[in-house]
Amino acid sequence: MESSYFETPNPQVLGVADQFRDAYDQLKIKAVPGAGLLLPLLHCGSIAIELYLKSLGSHDDYAPDSSGVGRIVHANPPSRTHDLVPLLEHIPAIVRKNLRDRFRKEADGVLNNHLHAIEGVFLWSRYPFSRETRQRDGQVKNVDSMLRFLATFSHETETRSYPRPQAM
Repeated sequence: MESSYFETPNPQVLGVADQFRDAYDQLKIKAVPGAGLLLPLLHCGSIAIELYLKSLGSHDDYAPDSSGVGRIVHANPPSRTHDLVPLLEHIPAIVRKNLRDRFRKEADGVLNNHLHAIEGVFLWSRYPFSRETRQRDGQVKNVDSMLRFLATFSHETETRSYPRPQAM
């Protein structure tokens, strides 16, 4: 059973995003040149970024528990994609506007452009040997700054319920 409303940020998805951010932070401490930690570092960072965006657009689904009396709550992300820019469209309009406005003010840039600049880090860090994936200059620095921004924004966003869009 799906709810017609969803809570933003979704606490389940936010909690998992925080775990990947914490892993990123631990790897960053140990990621001295030659340590062989660049790919895991970028992978944890890219997953955290994706999950922070998904936390702002996920809704809960409810399933009966085994007793038939209670319910199990599952977070349902808006999309199964790893593409960052399209995830913005699944965030409630007012939250999306606040996110873009705050990014423009704090980072002096356009959020979509910065997300696009790190698009593909997830695949590149997982499949660096593949011809289809490639690293672009500045991705390491951009992953770190986007991760910090989204973590802060997600935790400072007042938790509210929003009507679930019909297109989901």
